[in-house]
Amino acid sequence: MITDTELSRKQVAATADYDKYVVTVEALGLNYSGCNGYVLRKGGIYDLKHGDRLELRLGCHEFDVLFHPPPDCDKNGDEIVEPETKRAKLNYPLFNLSDKAKESSKVNDASADNASEFASANELSGLWENIDNGDMLIYSFMNVKPAARIAAFDLDGTLIKTKSGLRFAKNSEDWVLNFSEVSQKISDLFKKKYKIVVFTNQGGVKSDQNKIKELKIRIESVLKKIKVPMQVFAATGKSIYRKPAPGMWNSLVNERNDGMEIDITKSFYVGDAAGREKNW
Repeated sequence: MITDTELSRKQVAATADYDKYVVTVEALGLNYSGCNGYVLRKGGIYDLKHGDRLELRLGCHEFDVLFHPPPDCDKNGDEIVEPETKRAKLNYPLFNLSDKAKESSKVNDASADNASEFASANELSGLWENIDNGDMLIYSFMNVKPAARIAAFDLDGTLIKTKSGLRFAKNSEDWVLNFSEVSQKISDLFKKKYKIVVFTNQGGVKSDQNKIKELKIRIESVLKKIKVPMQVFAATGKSIYRKPAPGMWNSLVNERNDGMEIDITKSFYVGDAAGREKNW
């Protein structure tokens, strides 16, 4: 029996198809479930195959999908084609999941500690700016430099996830790196002369000074963990700055890259699916 106050009585519904070697899972609970480190959105239906790992609460209560005998071949001896999963994947092939990505958050923390050793404590100090009466907050490392190529990322669900498994962070400490590869991959991009930028929607915090304080602490903690000079744009409410509106991007292009022109063909953005259907 699992005792967890963060789980719903009906967290997931799972049905096994022994002919196709697939377990179809529907996410039902208020808090996120997961598979192989990916978020399962409430109401979403996902096909899990042999060897996948279901997390009743994201990062917790893990169960492996195993068929016996395994699906090496069908009854006629022909190789079985793996079914296409319905779960959302990142839209840029930067974070390649491996067995390490299925391990606990302790692995993520250890990897981050070993990554990006070139950044000193002084280099990781930064400055906050309040734009348009708080509609947007910008945090910049002191030594962040302009670049023609931009490597941009979402924050929640991409670089980090909640430690608690809740959809939204409970406090400034409720986060872990989303994948063990995060720090090293971003460090590699920085060494290739990309400017690292984060664009994040943080709705509902503008009118609450305590939430703003928690947000700032969380962002600073994440960046110090990754240990790479970067710049963060946070939209705090419903305005031109909130994605998918272009306000944060326009601010970077027009005012926050020291006049250097950005090569859009050599820049990219990594974000999660935000609950959208595949190929939306």
